[in-house]
Amino acid sequence: MHVEISLNNRHKLPHLIELLKSLDFVDSIKIQSDYNDADKPANSKTSLFDRFYGSVKGGLTIEQLDEQLTTLRDEWERTI
Repeated sequence: MHVEISLNNRHKLPHLIELLKSLDFVDSIKIQSDYNDADKPANSKTSLFDRFYGSVKGGLTIEQLDEQLTTLRDEWERTI
């Protein structure tokens, strides 16, 4: 039996592969990509936020996220 899955976020593919590998009834996994490297601009640097797309949820701006991280880091400086 064959199953075809279409992804709307290619960054999540490693998670899907690991999930499929963990299932004892999956015999093999074959990946066929329709993503073409020619579509990606050459020598383009991706920002840290682009590389970890989807890792931070909530729609925060970079400044708001930075403020929250600073607050979390400052917790270690408090006296107990």
